[in-house]
Amino acid sequence: MMSVPTSAEHLLIGTPTTPGLLGPAVALLASSTLDQLSSDPLVLDKMIGPAPAVSAFLAAWVDLLATRGLRVRIDTGTKAGAFGSRVSYVTRATLPPPPTNPFPHPVVQATPADLEDIAQLYIAFQFDTPWHGVVTREAALAFVDRPVKAGLVWYVRVDGETVAYVLLGRVTPRTIALRNVFVKPSHRRKGIAEAMVRGVTRYYLNAPPYGVQPTTEGPPAVGFKEEVNLNVADEGAERVYRRSGFLFPDRNGDAVTGGIDPATGRKGWYESIWRGVEQEPEPSSEGHAQ
Repeated sequence: MMSVPTSAEHLLIGTPTTPGLLGPAVALLASSTLDQLSSDPLVLDKMIGPAPAVSAFLAAWVDLLATRGLRVRIDTGTKAGAFGSRVSYVTRATLPPPPTNPFPHPVVQATPADLEDIAQLYIAFQFDTPWHGVVTREAALAFVDRPVKAGLVWYVRVDGETVAYVLLGRVTPRTIALRNVFVKPSHRRKGIAEAMVRGVTRYYLNAPPYGVQPTTEGPPAVGFKEEVNLNVADEGAERVYRRSGFLFPDRNGDAVTGGIDPATGRKGWYESIWRGVEQEPEPSSEGHAQ
């Protein structure tokens, strides 16, 4: 995963009159990365981050591996090729007021007793992605086990059925990220996703009333945070997050407005891309004269 500080973006990308430092920067990064992965450089098979930085790095990576006799190419297939999304965050300063009417279904912190239900939702979440991921029950249980035990999974039940969940991760001393937000198709367009997002963001940002039911009183096990981060690819879902305080801009055709952090005056979002690399097949000798 790559990131570019907003304050340094113009230095890297450059301006119409000033060349940026992106080329030299990614060349240096690719070289140092290869030093770290010298025993198996092919382990680096995908990258996510700002589109210009990811594309420049992977181009440099392909060229660098070629000097070592390794033939790789940027994957352009529909499953592992370019996959665009946007990254943003919410802070206490950007949170909307809590809703006047509380959501009728509680957003509850999961416990180990909920592992089976959460695993089944995770299987459905993966299949609901653009690449229609297929996950076994055993793999799903293994994936959700640690975050559930760390108190990083929340769910909603309707009429006794677990219909939605949110899973958090990428915890740092000042930030935490929403990684999975999923509602069963039969329960969508009922405000469940927005209620979960609003509740957990208020909880981790220490902005009561939280609108969630944690298993214990007091601060989260990972501590209160300054930001909750998010990477989203669906524009419809993006509107839900914007209503919840995330700094995604308003879009009307090609026009983009808003999305500015009131505390810093800087853009509070950026375009992200997921791209992969794959090993090129060995050239075939068929059809060549002997």
